[in-house]
Formats: sequence, structure tokens, C-alpha cells
Amino acid sequence: MTPVVSTPAASNVLSEASAAVLGGGETESYPGSKAGSGVWQRIISLMPRHQNYFELFLGHGVILRRKLPAPGLNVGADVDPNVIAWWLRGWERRPLSPSMTILQEDALRILSSHVAMADPGTLVYIDPPYLAEVRTKLYYDYEFQDPFHHAMLLAAIRRLPCRVMISGYASPLYAKVLHDWRVESFNAMTRGGLRREHVWMNFPTDLPLHDTRWAGDGFRERERIRKKRDRWRRMFSQMAPHERQVIAQALLVDASPSPARTPAALASITADGEVADRRSPIAAGGEDSREGLATEWGTDSHR
Repeated sequence: MTPVVSTPAASNVLSEASAAVLGGGETESYPGSKAGSGVWQRIISLMPRHQNYFELFLGHGVILRRKLPAPGLNVGADVDPNVIAWWLRGWERRPLSPSMTILQEDALRILSSHVAMADPGTLVYIDPPYLAEVRTKLYYDYEFQDPFHHAMLLAAIRRLPCRVMISGYASPLYAKVLHDWRVESFNAMTRGGLRREHVWMNFPTDLPLHDTRWAGDGFRERERIRKKRDRWRRMFSQMAPHERQVIAQALLVDASPSPARTPAALASITADGEVADRRSPIAAGGEDSREGLATEWGTDSHR
């Protein structure tokens, strides 16, 4: 698999106001698009912490461009040469990410042969063209609507030891093959009307999130969490130094995975309440989660 697009470190990422830079104009697309308001936020909010990230059936990569990058590999792949050309044009106009690789490659080949698929720290998000039986129209140059193709894909992901998420509309095939996977559903507005989007996952709900900016089920819930975070941060900052340290240690023990509960980890909390692990719940609070301040790696067009 030869990288088609790969960039060195770059300091600039694009905001929503920069969407026109890449061309691509549409914000709501065909049924199954992830560009609609609330759709990409909900999907990102389901993603557990991960070292490597793969997005297959990439399209214009709304999720890849909107989520926080993984510290290791960040790979998008699509078999359609027109999709790859779109990404190439984008890179020619403006560098998009500190580290990203775009492959023109078949998803099943990547799932069966890429070494990162054997790493439990890898997260794979798959957004295939949905089954023809659950769609109102066929849209893609490279279709994947046949039940046989989907059955092959589902069989492949069930064998993986890494974490997997796959989007789709409800169907008997997915219900049967992924009967023991966790599933979340939510409404999504598309050109075909209001549809019920489903995301199947092979991991539990209680894992630490990768990108906490979008935690919550919908805009109101995200706003409630943001306001609570800001209120508690103000209260915490107003405490006496040793009181901050006591509260920080207690919260770290209650909310963090077992490595953070060791004496060494707790000792790393200073009297100022500072924590070495920037991802801990005592850290400064992360990125601002207000809807209008989202950062992305590109535009908002197709998948």
C-alpha cells in the first residue's frame, strides 16, 4: 500500500470559516453523509482513546478532519481515484494536518493486511456505502451496496482485535452479524430526508474518550457539560492550594483508569492541583466544546 498523500508536520489546521479553501462547497450531502449538524459530533463523541486511527471508505473525511488526531498513525483510505484527487487538490492549496496519510486502497485489503489492525490501540471507523435495500438512491462511482460485499466486510471486522466502529442504517444483515456488538442510534438529516443513523461498536461504553469536546448526546447536552466544566474549573481555581491538591487526588482516583491510581501518579499532583497527565479530568479542561469553535482538517462536503 503506497501512500498517495502524506504531509510533514504542519502548524495550520482549518476552521469552519476556511471551508471554501478546498472547494467542495456542499454541507449536506447524500444519504449517509456525516457532514450534517450533530452527526459528526455524535460519532466523535463515541470514540474511545486510541493510538492509531483509520477511516475507511473515506470520501471527504468529515470525521477524520474534525476529530483530534491520534498520536500515532492517522490514515484515511478510499478506492475511488476521484476522492484521492480531491485530497490532492486540498493539499496543493493548503497543508491540512500535522500528520496524515491518505491511501487509494480497498478497505478489505487494509483490514486483512495492515499491521496496525492487530494493535488493540488502533481504532477503525468504517462508513461504507450503505446497503441498497436501506437507501432511496445509488450515489457513488464505486458502489458497495451488494449484501455479499457487506457480509464480507462484517466478517472481516469481527475478526479484528482492535476497536472498530461502523456506520449504517438498520438492516437484518447487520442485526444478525453484529448482534452482540454495542449499537447507538440517532437522527440524521440527509437529502433523502430524516433517517435513523446507527453506529455499531465492538467496545463497551465506559472507556475514556479520545476527544472530550463533543461528549454528550446533542447540542443541549454538550452545552450543559461545558457549562458545568467551566463552573467547576472556576470553583477549583478559587480553592486554597492544599485543598486543590486533595480534591484533585480524589477525583483522579475516582475517574481515571487504574494506572492513574498508583501512588506515583497521585504524587504527581502538586499543591496547585496540576496533573502531569493532560488527559486527566483535572487538567485545564481541554478544547472549548462550543459548536461554533470546532476545528477541522478540511472542508465539510461528503462523507
